[in-house]
Parts: sequence; structure tokens; C-alpha cells
Amino acid sequence: MTRACKNCLAILEDEETCPVYGGQPGPKCDLSRDFHGYLVVLSTEKSAVAQRMGVGQPGKYALKVR
Repeated sequence: MTRACKNCLAILEDEETCPVYGGQPGPKCDLSRDFHGYLVVLSTEKSAVAQRMGVGQPGKYALKVR
């Protein structure tokens, strides 16, 4: 089941917790199946969209998560 993290917008395929926020102090890992848009970031330095979204590492991200 595909879900997205409400905090970092990472798209997760079968994981139960977000690799960024799961099990770490701070914001709670909050996953949702209700997301829109799909962004694949290969290089955070070269992607203006990734920089604007605040993405710090390559991966798959949702544009909007409810």
C-alpha cells in the first residue's frame, strides 16, 4: 500500500513508518494514503523544485499530503 509522510512528503511503498521521522524524537510519523502529485528527485542540488520543497535527499515525494 502506497502512503506518504505528512511531515517530509516522502512516498513509502510498504513501510509502516517513515525512515526520516519514524522512531526519532520530534514530529510524529504520520502517514496518509491521501496524497496528490508525484516527484522523483535524482539530484537535490540540480532540482529547483526539490530546493523549493525543502527536500534534502534523492527519492520519491508527494506534492501535497492530506
